[in-house]
Amino acid sequence: MNTYHNILFNESNLMGKHESQKQWKQASVIDMYFTDRNYYIGSFYVHHRQGEKLADFLVTDSHFYALIGNELIRYKWAPNVMKQFSIE
Repeated sequence: MNTYHNILFNESNLMGKHESQKQWKQASVIDMYFTDRNYYIGSFYVHHRQGEKLADFLVTDSHFYALIGNELIRYKWAPNVMKQFSIE
């Protein structure tokens, strides 16, 4: 679990009602919540690599860093996600 600005990033341990079991077995799910509004923003998948699952992660303004096995993978945020980071 990590926080960045006013957003909580939580690796979900429960399969969502609209998620496929196949997808659930192939990826970790990260849920995003506004901490100041108690509001769910959305979720995204971090796919496993070579049978290894997400071990840890870090959030910055422009990237999501995932530690999977012995790899550090950098993902660039989509603009609609980056908008959520703006401090009002």
